[in-house]
Amino acid sequence: MKTWQQQDKCHNGQPHRAEPWLLVLSFLLLCGLSTALWAQAQGSLNARVDRLTVGDTESFNLILELRDVEAEGIPDLSALQQDFHILQNRTQTSMQLDGSGNTMRSTQFVVTLQAKEVGRITIPAIQLGAYSSDPITITVTNAPSTHNQAAQDSISIELDAEPTTDGTLYVQAQLSLIVRLYYPGGLTQGSLNHPEIENAVVELLDEVQYTAQRGGQNVNVLERRYAVQPERSGTLIIPAMRFDGRLSRGGRRSFFGISGGRRVRAASEAMRFEVQSQPASFSGQQWLPARRMEFTLEQDKTEVRVGDPVNRNIAIQAQGLSHTQLPELPEIEFAGGRIYASGGEGVTNSHDRWMVAQRSFQQAIVPTAAGTLTIPDTQIVWWNVVTNQEEVMIIPGTEINVLPALVDETASPVANQDFSQSDTDNTLSSATAAPAYWHWTNIVLALLWLITLALWWRERQRQPRSSQSSPQTPQINARAATKALKNACLANDAEAARNALIQWGQTRWPQARIQHVQSVAKAIDHDDIRREIQALQASSFAAEQSPWEGARLWQLIEQLPAAGSQSANHNKSVLPALYPE
Repeated sequence: MKTWQQQDKCHNGQPHRAEPWLLVLSFLLLCGLSTALWAQAQGSLNARVDRLTVGDTESFNLILELRDVEAEGIPDLSALQQDFHILQNRTQTSMQLDGSGNTMRSTQFVVTLQAKEVGRITIPAIQLGAYSSDPITITVTNAPSTHNQAAQDSISIELDAEPTTDGTLYVQAQLSLIVRLYYPGGLTQGSLNHPEIENAVVELLDEVQYTAQRGGQNVNVLERRYAVQPERSGTLIIPAMRFDGRLSRGGRRSFFGISGGRRVRAASEAMRFEVQSQPASFSGQQWLPARRMEFTLEQDKTEVRVGDPVNRNIAIQAQGLSHTQLPELPEIEFAGGRIYASGGEGVTNSHDRWMVAQRSFQQAIVPTAAGTLTIPDTQIVWWNVVTNQEEVMIIPGTEINVLPALVDETASPVANQDFSQSDTDNTLSSATAAPAYWHWTNIVLALLWLITLALWWRERQRQPRSSQSSPQTPQINARAATKALKNACLANDAEAARNALIQWGQTRWPQARIQHVQSVAKAIDHDDIRREIQALQASSFAAEQSPWEGARLWQLIEQLPAAGSQSANHNKSVLPALYPE
């Protein structure tokens, strides 16, 4: 066996070695090229609907979201016309903060639709340039033709819960609560409270608006979806939801811009549930009351040599739980190897009216002996709240064919090797070709470097300037959120302002649970800003001829001292400091 030095000699007998800096540069250039190409492929067109079940007289929104790339043109909606009436469409662009504090650009195309027929209807794939969305199937039902308060100027609140009051609700399981407010178009003010439930965790999952027919009249609907999780067994009471607002006469405001009209109020009925404790028959180590549990498993190989790892990625999903309720993977024991586990990161999303939780785990299995390595199954016991019975989710194990480790033959002493004359000739001829090989390698790497530089420059030009500011992530978060809030307020865009206000509050009070606009008003604790936030919320119910004006809200927000500032000048500001000493 010839050693590397013997194979790589030049004509002058000196070893020919690749320059270390050239190898490092080659690696960095290839990584840079991969990163640039990866960034170019990140754009995607995601489609979703605000409700999966709608009435035949109700409208709903189809949201097409394009992330990380600039939209070129508009979506082709012609495929929708066969099964849907296209009532309205609008476009909105926003800057959002991801979990790492980076700024993400998002363009949303919101299309308001109404189904032409009753039944299960598939929304086809929508094309936008080079991007295409996935189809979505919805259920269209016969909407009720009458309503107990369906007059044109009436307001009513309905509560919809699943399970129902006579169903079975377990401790720590999700109760899906939907609050629907039916209201006319002449409201100039309005405030609908969020539920405050004792001995339960309440999370706002989504808020949507649409139109419906009640008693032959078109009415507006504000729908909020909540996840309620009882913390203890016994009686759980959802108090009555209340609405307080003003209904204008003829949809007009008074001469001085002050909301006129008569005051209107509405309240729902309270709801009462009996929460069951964990069944005595449950045999699992951790109580997991879910509607559905499933997993995904990926494994890179089934045959390795001793000492080489086998990588497995396992993701656990559950409907009706938060990711903080999902367990760690149970430890497994087996002979002939070691297992190294990592991960456990989780996230909670929502689908229709339910929480959907996921946790991801990584396993590296390293064999220590040749032969067949058997990895046993992993079992997770959970309680199915739909069927009211215990179930076992089995993550299958695997069998790995383990080959003996390779012997490092290059470590044998050179002195013990016998080289013939032909070997020497082969050595010289291969060494002669080596310089030509590296010459062409350098040319290829230079071309890759030029391509990487061009792609990097193009991507940099397309990124927002805010991402090139201070390298400190918290400052970038606050700056981006504040800029988005300013733009929304000055553009009088109420919907964008509500979203931006929530993100701004989350960056200003990272320890608080800022989930909706009212929690921002509670955290800021200032009457002037609270009144402007109330006006922003009231714009959800206002008529089209009375748009929201956000300049005053931004003026007050702009006067606030920087978060955490303790300077004397800030304490003398028009508004009190948010963090007084």
